[in-house]
Amino acid sequence: NSAGVAFNKGHGIALLVEQTRCKLSDGNILVCGDSESDLPMIEVCLGRNPHNVYTIWVTEREDLKKKVRI
Repeated sequence: NSAGVAFNKGHGIALLVEQTRCKLSDGNILVCGDSESDLPMIEVCLGRNPHNVYTIWVTEREDLKKKVRI
């Protein structure tokens, strides 16, 4: 965009929620990922429902496993 910020998957989740008028604060959220580019999705979901976000992560990278656990 003109501000120099790259659109990421977290922005996509936020846009989808806004356009569908979905409330992530209700119920449980499952985030599935396999790479660092999926981390922004977790951040957005945790920001809207910090106690009910669950993940399935498919990776052999130890550094990525640690980031997801935090």
